[in-house]
Amino acid sequence: MDKSFDRETTGRSAGRRVAFRLLAVLLPVLVLPLAGELGLRWSGVMEARGFLEERGGDHVDNYRFSRRYFPAPLARAQQPLKVPRERGGERRIVVLGESAAMGDPEPAVGLPRMLEAMLSLRYPGEKFVVVNAAMTAINSWAVADIAEDVRVLGADAAVVYLGNNEVVGPFGAGTVFGSQAPPGWLVRAQLGLGRTALGQWLQARKESRTGGQSWQGMEMFLRHEVTADAPALERVRASFAANVRRMARALSDRGCPVVISAAVVNLRDCPPFAGDAAKQSWQRAKTASGQDAVAALREARDLDTLRFRCDGRLQSLLPGALAGLGGVTLLDLQAELDAADGGAAGATFFHEHVHLTPRGTWEVALRFADVIGPALGLPAEGAWPALPDCLARLGFTPWHELRLMEEMRDRFRRAPFTLQDGHAERMADLEARIARARTAATAEAMKTWCEAAVAVSDAHEDDWRNAVQAALILEAAGDARAVIMMARAAQTMPHQVVLQQQGSTLNRFRKYAEAETALRQAIALRPDFPAAWHSLGISLSHLGRLDDAVAAFERALGQSPDYLEARRALAAVHLNRRNPAAAAAALRALLERAPEDAAAHYQLGGLLTGEGRLAEALPHYEAVARLLPKDAAAQVNAGALHFRLGNRAAALPLLRRALTIEPGHAAATEVLRQMQANP
Repeated sequence: MDKSFDRETTGRSAGRRVAFRLLAVLLPVLVLPLAGELGLRWSGVMEARGFLEERGGDHVDNYRFSRRYFPAPLARAQQPLKVPRERGGERRIVVLGESAAMGDPEPAVGLPRMLEAMLSLRYPGEKFVVVNAAMTAINSWAVADIAEDVRVLGADAAVVYLGNNEVVGPFGAGTVFGSQAPPGWLVRAQLGLGRTALGQWLQARKESRTGGQSWQGMEMFLRHEVTADAPALERVRASFAANVRRMARALSDRGCPVVISAAVVNLRDCPPFAGDAAKQSWQRAKTASGQDAVAALREARDLDTLRFRCDGRLQSLLPGALAGLGGVTLLDLQAELDAADGGAAGATFFHEHVHLTPRGTWEVALRFADVIGPALGLPAEGAWPALPDCLARLGFTPWHELRLMEEMRDRFRRAPFTLQDGHAERMADLEARIARARTAATAEAMKTWCEAAVAVSDAHEDDWRNAVQAALILEAAGDARAVIMMARAAQTMPHQVVLQQQGSTLNRFRKYAEAETALRQAIALRPDFPAAWHSLGISLSHLGRLDDAVAAFERALGQSPDYLEARRALAAVHLNRRNPAAAAAALRALLERAPEDAAAHYQLGGLLTGEGRLAEALPHYEAVARLLPKDAAAQVNAGALHFRLGNRAAALPLLRRALTIEPGHAAATEVLRQMQANP
């Protein structure tokens, strides 16, 4: 036998053995995940997580989208969106970005709506559909994915406005949503895994083990300061530049003109949230003038260690990121709004650090419109409508402005705004403006504003947001036409959020059976919708179906454990069911999450007093007296209970305080008389 043949045969046999051994090792690694993927898909574990989904003949928003970036308890939702698959001669413009682009705190007068009003008023013969594809809490990682997903809409132009959440949003260096500033390849792998059934199953398993906090706004980030020299910021900046280029290319490659700007921030009237160096720069700006002051303000922004604002480095990356891309126009809106506001943009344009006032929104929309108009081939004659005309078209009245100020006041009462220099002065100024607005909201004025809002909705019956705006002010005025307006909105936009609002309005006007129908429709569209379950519980409790109401409130709390109003409503239903122990448990659970809730302390104190458990009730009545120091009844309740428990020394100052607040208070006077009669 030929020895070379024998060696060749032996070599082949050895090679086969190695190959078989390698295959034996790799086969389970390859087959088991594939089998698991197929099995999970077959069992219905996988859910579609694209930004859009199809329903009937429309593209609609997919509320599951944000689960790609957030754990379930912190997942955010898009604005209601419905765009027909078939075009009807309209010009479509899509707006992408974060909460500032979305229009927070009031999307009804946010950038997409303001832009649509501007275009429609200047070109009344054209039909414009401006799609709000922006979202709260996301950053460029999500916006780039949205840009790819919305290409199916066939937009005629796109507006991109972003940069505030690069550090605090998903995969940022100061995020609370998961890994902090991982390498780009790892982010892409994680996002890719999240599009598989196996990845979604693993995510759900992890979240079921670790639990998680509910959304608490900006307070969640207080322990996540990031200094200006943190190495992780370089990875954030590199990802931002790459993502911006990806989103611009995704849109422009389809022939869609893209207009993009880094987000504008409040320089002049937003002190830094944290960081000694940032605060020193802020103090220096207060004593400087001219360009020295502006430079110090920019430095204070860039050194702020709670990085909620787009900083100068991020803003400067866009020209390089977009270099060489056709069909893309870059705006420097920070420079333009700074110039329009005396060198540094401030409170004229911003509610707080980044979110635009109606005036600021108009200024930003105006500059985008200047580019979009020619890109769409629109004629140059005429002028863009003024801000009052745009607000009138959007059904925004002085009452809506008052509501907006009250929303901002609630936000300013919480950290990190309470940590800012001059917080007390800003709160006093806001309270004064609210007081003036309330004084102006006379019955006659409310009637005029209601009619104006209804007239706008009647003139634009296919505009669901106009109908909601009208419903809100009508409901505040106690006008039952709010029911008609919400029905109009729900018919035009049969979305879970709108249906929940409709159900809430129907509850307000005691149409509980109709409310139940609307709310069950909302829940059918989105089963994990705590607000809808809460409103349904209210409907059912008034319909006398108390057990069903308890179940509805418990569903709401199972999905959102920190939903305080649902806990309060659950306690009330338990009391109606003659179950004081369950009511007390619900109130205690509420107080664990909100120990400063005076109403819950009062309810629990009353419940315990009714059962003769006076010593247990006392701390709750004392808490009410402490939390409501100007409420005479709160002082009397605590003082009277001290007296009943034999603690005269503690009772006396409370009763005297009540009489100081309200001289001649009958209950306080009576308890003091009893104390004197029984020394």
